[in-house]
Amino acid sequence: MSHRMGRKFDRHQILRQKDPWEVARNVFDVALEFALLGYVDKATELYNLFENFASGCKTSWSPGLYFAWEATGLWPDSIPAEERTPAFLSKMETERILWKRDMHKSDEGLDKLIAIAAGEGKLDSWGDTQVRADDLAAAIDLALYMNKREKALDILQIIADNFNVTWLELSRSRQRLEKGAARIYKDLPMKELVKMCNDNTIKNAVWEEMDVEDPDDPPETILHKGATAEQIKKCEERLEHDLPDDFKEFLSLTNGIDTFWNGFYGEPKMLSTEEIHYFDASEQQAIWEEAAVEIGFFTGMSVPAKYPRMNPVIQINGGGEDSKFVWFMTPELGRALGGAFFEAFGQLPPDEHEHVKKLLGHFHAGLKDVTQIEWQVILWSVQTLSLVTYHSFREYLEVLAGDTANEDILDEEDEQGRLLHSHDIFAYQLR
Repeated sequence: MSHRMGRKFDRHQILRQKDPWEVARNVFDVALEFALLGYVDKATELYNLFENFASGCKTSWSPGLYFAWEATGLWPDSIPAEERTPAFLSKMETERILWKRDMHKSDEGLDKLIAIAAGEGKLDSWGDTQVRADDLAAAIDLALYMNKREKALDILQIIADNFNVTWLELSRSRQRLEKGAARIYKDLPMKELVKMCNDNTIKNAVWEEMDVEDPDDPPETILHKGATAEQIKKCEERLEHDLPDDFKEFLSLTNGIDTFWNGFYGEPKMLSTEEIHYFDASEQQAIWEEAAVEIGFFTGMSVPAKYPRMNPVIQINGGGEDSKFVWFMTPELGRALGGAFFEAFGQLPPDEHEHVKKLLGHFHAGLKDVTQIEWQVILWSVQTLSLVTYHSFREYLEVLAGDTANEDILDEEDEQGRLLHSHDIFAYQLR
């Protein structure tokens, strides 16, 4: 599981997200759960945002929103009339629910189905009731079908008490985004961002999850002595390329950073001026292209971009295939890749062209052509097939500082013993 998924309901994480596909999927989940909680108008607003950003994700939609719109009449304009008919909606009902309805269509049958759904008093190995989410959905569907309102309310209470494991099955029975990812810490001096990364790591890190020699004797700081102007100059001479000014400012404050906290585990260290090196990313590029992961997250373009090989890039962290890579893409290489994208972009059909143009406006700060591409920071994780780009090292560091502020919640539970970190839980994250 990507560490971002565990905190998808954290407002800072949502606003900083740069992958429109992740945003789209997360927004749909939120919309569906809002609908189940009764806020269908808010769910519809979120649905409209979801559809506009990633209509290609429609295969992941649940019929739950359709049933909510049918019940309230709050249909979005984008849903055609033929998809609002009883015949169309009946085809969306889960066959298992319909089968259980037909099999238990009596007072005795309903009581039996409720008992089965509620676990018949049986407890699991954790001492919790063994509720069956699909049977609960079928039971409330049958109770409403039989006009047994009191029974339906009793079932609804069971569902509410176990919402974290029942909401998705229940749905199967009948935030403002500014241009570019929001930069919450954009006004903080670089020195403060570096201090945040250090102080938050020392305060929040679970040292057993960090790459340190002795978790019982954690370091007092993850910072190093700042690099001198001579050290930075020698690094540039060795690379035969200038480095971006914001990165050089960072190095002057701390010549690399040891393993830092990201809210779930330790990130690979940031390299010093002596360790920064060129890296041939062609092999890694082949991996993400084979997996249909593209640099700009425009995987659904009908005219695919033919990107040049990413050789070389500048590696600035100590990561690898078992963790993640962090690379600098020089302006020259960035413009070559950008040129390939904009060539394909210009060949798209009009409707698709407008859709991708909208994505560019929201997720790439209005990038209009290849001449606007400067230094890029690329994060690539082989294990999660996650590829994220930032338009500057400064922007990347702001995200790091925000992530280090996340306290560990992996083992925390709410009052009813439910894990708080699960990305399937909605109501309990609003705290």
